[in-house]
Amino acid sequence: MGAVVVAVSLATCFTSTALDTTLQATACSNNTYDPSMIEYAQSVEYVLDDMETVTANHPGYHYQTRAPYPTVVAYGHSWCNLTLTVMECVTCMSSARAFIKTRCPNKVVAAMILKDCAMGYSPFSL
Repeated sequence: MGAVVVAVSLATCFTSTALDTTLQATACSNNTYDPSMIEYAQSVEYVLDDMETVTANHPGYHYQTRAPYPTVVAYGHSWCNLTLTVMECVTCMSSARAFIKTRCPNKVVAAMILKDCAMGYSPFSL
């Protein structure tokens, strides 16, 4: 009987809760970059793509990245709540990216903290 209780308790610990993509905080720099400034625009898109696709498959749902371009670099940092499933983390990353694109368009620095995940980028190592 005790083994059954332990097994049920462990299963409960690793069961996903409902995904919550409610926006908790927004951080956008006052400075914007000109989208025609190709190098930084490409760096930002690279780290956003990378975080959106890799975070859910990275151990601990915690990921840091850097654009591979040699002259103008963007750095990214993202994480998901450990109780989420892989697909829920993917969904949360997509939501965070959408918030960045709509709330901080062409900002040099941007970060979104949602209830179950966060994503941000900067020209400085995070």
